Amino acid sequence: MDSSKMNMKYDYRYIIGGVSLFVIGYFLSVGLAPEAKNSTFTIENGLYYRVVFIGSTSCPYSVADSTIASVQGINKLVAERAKSEQARVHSIGIAVDKNKKTSFEYLLDVYQFDEVVVGGSWINTGARKYIWDDFQGEASTPQIIITKISYDEIDRANYTGEEVLLYRTSSAKRISELHELLKKADRDSETLESILSDISRVE
Repeated sequence: MDSSKMNMKYDYRYIIGGVSLFVIGYFLSVGLAPEAKNSTFTIENGLYYRVVFIGSTSCPYSVADSTIASVQGINKLVAERAKSEQARVHSIGIAVDKNKKTSFEYLLDVYQFDEVVVGGSWINTGARKYIWDDFQGEASTPQIIITKISYDEIDRANYTGEEVLLYRTSSAKRISELHELLKKADRDSETLESILSDISRVE
């Protein structure tokens, strides 16, 4: 085959491949909620409360409307508390399923998370960090983990302190209870850390 025909053959491959990627990207973007398509998140210097949700599309308690409402409420209440403390919130959604597409769609329905981790089942990077490695806990869904971490000199990815576990709870019932307790907390006199410490002692 002469070189001109060979180059044309590969040119067609690139064209077809480019069109395919465009079509796939278009349909994925169309399927996203408007707020998800337009949302952005960047880590800046300062204190962060990190709210981590771990769920599964195969768990009836994870997909229950009441659980989703509680997760949304907890994230919003933590955001309000963080603002009053001149802190920020970093919300993370983790789905421990194998199917990336259904997991991604599920997490979009749960909340407008700043980051999502999908695919890999129970050993994806999110599950490894918050269940098996750094913050060991029960391998169950649904669950909420709340931590705090400070960042400094972001351009060099330096931390001013380690990520510290403040609260962890599993089961739809306990997530709902956490939501109710946060709603009742004194918004003027207590920090989020002290509120979560009080809740942990009661449990």
